[in-house]
Amino acid sequence: MSLIASAIRASSELEYVKFFQTLIFNKNNPIYATPCLPGATVTTVVGVIHDLYFMRPESFTDPSLALQIMTAYGGSLSVTDRSLLRVLRKMDAIMNLNSMAVIVAYGFNHRAASGNHDRFIGAGLDGAGEVKFDGRMVSNSVRQLSRTILNKKSNDDELHEIYDPEFTLPAIADMVARNLVEFKQLIDNNLLGYVIVCLTLDGTSYFMAKKILVQLINDLQESKFKERDLIRSLLYKLFNLIHEIDNHSKHLLYLTSDHHDRQSLANNGNKISAVFATLLAGITTVISNPGHFLFDTAVKFVTGHAEFSIRQSQAEIPLLRELIPNTNVDEQVKHTNWMLHVLIGGLKSEPDLKLYQKNFVIEIALSVESNAFAADSTRRLVRELIEQGRTCK
Repeated sequence: MSLIASAIRASSELEYVKFFQTLIFNKNNPIYATPCLPGATVTTVVGVIHDLYFMRPESFTDPSLALQIMTAYGGSLSVTDRSLLRVLRKMDAIMNLNSMAVIVAYGFNHRAASGNHDRFIGAGLDGAGEVKFDGRMVSNSVRQLSRTILNKKSNDDELHEIYDPEFTLPAIADMVARNLVEFKQLIDNNLLGYVIVCLTLDGTSYFMAKKILVQLINDLQESKFKERDLIRSLLYKLFNLIHEIDNHSKHLLYLTSDHHDRQSLANNGNKISAVFATLLAGITTVISNPGHFLFDTAVKFVTGHAEFSIRQSQAEIPLLRELIPNTNVDEQVKHTNWMLHVLIGGLKSEPDLKLYQKNFVIEIALSVESNAFAADSTRRLVRELIEQGRTCK
């Protein structure tokens, strides 16, 4: 890397640009392999591209470079994708471009298993782009996305399976603003759930998710989506809740004199808990499907509260006792397993673990596992929950 850098610094600007273009437009470049194959070689090549570009970013004024790089971008939190996104963002700024403007369609696919990916962004002959979200990866992102994950710098395999909110949230805002997808598709492919989970994050991601929430509430007024009123009621109550939390944070900011505490509150404030967000993300898919076994329970939860309370969203775990009963464990397998999935997805950090301890979640789960009539699937989920708790200590 240092030898390449030294050679480039010594070259003329024309040679430098030609070298970079040759690297980007080379069809044999491993970053364009299909399916995507993350590994040491791709990481190294992307590192070279990133470093070469940022040596002389003002040298590049050809928009086709940005489109070509977009076809290598996978949308994830991996080191390689984050590096490519930094390049794309800088190109946008220097050339006064908007990468989203070349996207003309959004679609969805579903891999049978984790691992190799199809191309995230495809480019047509006319220079137009199409983004294809993977349903499996979106669902995994809803379970895994957290402040802790966003701060990871390693190139862990798990980061390849989580969509980056820095790209995903603007993409969702774009597809909603231009009506490029049906509202039901957002729900069925968990992108609405992704937005809700992003409300637990900090900074730009939180404010973008909040903005999209308002956008969705407004758009639902004109939607012909059958369960629109239920979804809109949930989103409206969620918006009122986070608005109340924001106001509460501002009040605390006013009362706090410590500089560090003030800075933390100003940047992050208080947020809904991860498990509450995960629960709401799951409920959106339930109330959009009247045939779901939890439909009546979910409707009662949404309509049975005039508003969601701060305590409910930060100190309690709604539906815990309703869906994980002390008796009739064998008859309530689907209900119990659904809630266990929510609990696993909502346990991402030490504060989450403390919330679980206050609500006796582990004790409740263990009592279910010890029941002679508990299903094997339930026992496996309880063990996964306990293991997840260990990683949060």
